[in-house]
Amino acid sequence: MTSEPEFLDVVDADDRVIGRATREVVHRDHLMHRGVHVLVVNALDEILVQIRSQHVPNHPGRLDASAGGHVVSGENYRTAASRELFEELGCHDSGLDHVCLYDGFSERQLEKRALYVHRCEGPFAPDPEAVAGVTFMAPQALVETFSRRAWECTEGFMRSVSLFFDHQAMQGASTLAWRWCEAPDRESVRGTQGEVAATQSFRYPTSKS
Repeated sequence: MTSEPEFLDVVDADDRVIGRATREVVHRDHLMHRGVHVLVVNALDEILVQIRSQHVPNHPGRLDASAGGHVVSGENYRTAASRELFEELGCHDSGLDHVCLYDGFSERQLEKRALYVHRCEGPFAPDPEAVAGVTFMAPQALVETFSRRAWECTEGFMRSVSLFFDHQAMQGASTLAWRWCEAPDRESVRGTQGEVAATQSFRYPTSKS
């Protein structure tokens, strides 16, 4: 039995819907579309890290945001975030805090991405087809992983954590100095002291010395 194709809204640079296309066409033609990331954070301010399944076509086995995915045609960002929480983690939405909307652009896709935080202790029931496992990590341990083993993490996850740290700092909360930075052959997004990261051909994180 053939499954129905998934349709996504195609948007412009101002996030206005200008059409719709199947997921395959959106990625094949590099069309701008919408997506979500949810960071699940517990009472200790640890972030739930998803280990992507080996069965997924993109970034199998890498560390990723707690939950995330596409906004399907006709959905809004919040509805998609709530759906992804349940589908990937078996987690019912008891509250989503919007952090920001950012351009999650890469060589693979052009995604307008909404970032949310969900405060939750679990338990979780990960979807085995999409998620190999989940674990809470303290921010310091997460930053050390980003800084030393960035290739084990998805780029989007690192960018979302960086923006979450910005959000905490703007609210007056204590946060780490680490921020995401683009490599010199790509557009610079941010560095902890405004510097552009050097030597690598891919985008990677930096930390203050």
